[in-house]
Amino acid sequence: MKESIRCDLENYIVNNILPQYRNFDKAHGPEHIEQVIAKSLFLADKTGGDREMAYVIAAYHDIGMRVSREDHGFQSAIILKTDVYLPKWFDRQDITIMAQAVEDHSTSLGKEPRSLYGKIIYQADKTLDAETVIRRAVQFGAVHYKHYSFEEQVDRVYQYTNKKYGKNGLMKFWLDIPEEHSRLQRLRKKIKDREYVSNVCRKYY
Repeated sequence: MKESIRCDLENYIVNNILPQYRNFDKAHGPEHIEQVIAKSLFLADKTGGDREMAYVIAAYHDIGMRVSREDHGFQSAIILKTDVYLPKWFDRQDITIMAQAVEDHSTSLGKEPRSLYGKIIYQADKTLDAETVIRRAVQFGAVHYKHYSFEEQVDRVYQYTNKKYGKNGLMKFWLDIPEEHSRLQRLRKKIKDREYVSNVCRKYY
């Protein structure tokens, strides 16, 4: 496992990949990507994963939204796999593993990621702070559901967050990290409280 990210690799990502997120909606913009990168490195350290691979996967995981939101994981994998610069730092097998991880990161797939790195990016992509989860849902709605009233937005956010993060929701933890499970329990308790969800929605509406 590498202790740090090589400077030339980090410079390539910072100057060529991350700036593309400025054109996406706020829920998938630079702030989200920076958070996912930080959490991916944390999870890589916890699980013995390679920090550089985790870093690259996190940087590319939503980049396919420039092509299509609906299958952005698949599109992101293609972009990573066909990037002509990545072979400077990674062999073909590593690039294949990273592309598969990017493709596997979506909750909606409903299946276990194929590798440790798929599990890392899957979990890193899932914010466990209740206010952040609700804020991102509101920001997404502001772009894609502009015609909704405030109450309709609250209904949409409440149903979405509980469907995704609730006790019987789509999200599963593939990595057994106790502090992550504790954070998930706190999140579930808050998003179950409709009044709390409504108050946070109003803050960012």
